Amino acid sequence: LMALFSNTTTAWVLACTTYVIIGLWQSHRWSNLQASWWLGWMLTSFTFTSLQLIPAFQTISTLNLLVGFTVFNLILFSLFALRNRHAFHHVVMISPVALELARFILFRDLVDGLVASRWMTIIAAVLYGFAVVALMEWNGERHRWITMGVGTAVYALMTVIFSWPMILSYILLYSYLPLLLILFATPILGGLALRNIQMVDYHRWSPQHAVRLTLPLGVLLLCGWLTVAFYSQPTTTAEAAVLTNQARQKVIIDTDMSFDDYVAVMYLLQHPNIEVVGITSVHGVASLSAGTENIRRLLALTEQESIPVAVGAAAPLATERQFPSAWANVMNNALRPTLPPVTAAKLPSATSLMHEVVLASPDEVTIIALGPLTNLAELFTQDAAIASQIGRIVIGGGAIDAPNPTADGEKDWNLWLDPAANDIVLNAGTQLWVTPLDLTHYGLLFDSDFAGRWTAANQESETNLMTLIPSVLIAAAGQSQPIWDMVTAAVVTNPEICSNWQTLSLSTIHGDGETAGFLQVNHSKPANAHVCMQGDQTTFETAILNGTN
Repeated sequence: LMALFSNTTTAWVLACTTYVIIGLWQSHRWSNLQASWWLGWMLTSFTFTSLQLIPAFQTISTLNLLVGFTVFNLILFSLFALRNRHAFHHVVMISPVALELARFILFRDLVDGLVASRWMTIIAAVLYGFAVVALMEWNGERHRWITMGVGTAVYALMTVIFSWPMILSYILLYSYLPLLLILFATPILGGLALRNIQMVDYHRWSPQHAVRLTLPLGVLLLCGWLTVAFYSQPTTTAEAAVLTNQARQKVIIDTDMSFDDYVAVMYLLQHPNIEVVGITSVHGVASLSAGTENIRRLLALTEQESIPVAVGAAAPLATERQFPSAWANVMNNALRPTLPPVTAAKLPSATSLMHEVVLASPDEVTIIALGPLTNLAELFTQDAAIASQIGRIVIGGGAIDAPNPTADGEKDWNLWLDPAANDIVLNAGTQLWVTPLDLTHYGLLFDSDFAGRWTAANQESETNLMTLIPSVLIAAAGQSQPIWDMVTAAVVTNPEICSNWQTLSLSTIHGDGETAGFLQVNHSKPANAHVCMQGDQTTFETAILNGTN
């Protein structure tokens, strides 16, 4: 019950410790069934925790991890069942506990504590109490089976009713079989540990007895250490988001329509886990009018004209900075021949579209900023409270430890163009993810081999342009190329790409100099952003291939 009513790490660890103490101290007074219940729950949780601490398991999907965990437990269960004819009773009786544990394992980062709602907590507590009383008072075989059947059925039904978004969408559709197997594998470790303890003859001590005692105790201590180590690690929002990839994320794309923006936008449009609910243009590489029209042409090409498009800011808030005009001419017209024409239309402003979509959506909306932050700054200036309604803002830009950009070197164009906007967005109080040049320019690159494999994986003619652009850029340069905004898009769909998330306090450099607008880290101030500093190239490529239709 301590674990049930808690949403804190300390209480959960304390509850597990309590199970250890009570299980070892009072096991001689309990039936095998009761002891298996408590020790089975505890040790199964420890086993799964141990697996998650192994680095090799970090990149394995939850489904595969649960399958491996289940197979391991089923092997142990088979050995245990061969020596205990009451094993099936143990399995059925602890099913409610196993079901709660499975929910906890799958949704630890997505719910408050072990349960999804206050009602779920109350019902679970009542059913647990009912099962305990039945174990102590109903000794008849017939009554025991009634207790098992009714208790398990009612608990399972209530679980589905009171947490149906998670249970139905994730368990039933994604990992129904592993969950069922876990229900019948939970008491294994507890049963084995209890059997070793009960076989010790305390009146006739021998080295064999010492082994039987120290082995389960050693396992318990090891599992306890692993659990404390696991739960003491802070869970970032980025890590928590890995599980949410199974549901479609609602995103608004804010873009200046450079070459890499085309790739990122098309990738997000066709990704099975992304629902693009709006695209807004902003000044940047392409001129505002041409960039806006190219967005509409791109939606026509991909047959997604129903997605709303809005016109953003044509210039920075307080400077006259702009891309070189030669670049704008190229981006305005280079890809036009490959895009279908569109008729003129009156479009809303970027701030009005963002405001309307965020407030109207029942789900959190992520805004992906692939250009200057002017639109977002204007949004927060008009309505500061909207910041708390946005799920997160993902900013593609900035440099942290990468070589310092200079006027005649590598410019971080997205943030350099509008320093005043950067300052407003960084201090808006919303959740920020940042993919700096450390990751997008110097980290994850496209080479000819991967570009070829991506082209082969793309089965839709409407998105041929998505894989063509990287191939052309690589061929023209003769070497691997950064596709900056595509890296940002991939981090949105697959946060596990990042191998080094850092929580930092970021601010923008002020003044009139060429470095105004660049990011700087303030070690003395509270953190305001999750920054992906490094990524795994293999995970990056695999995620893109798996996310391509």
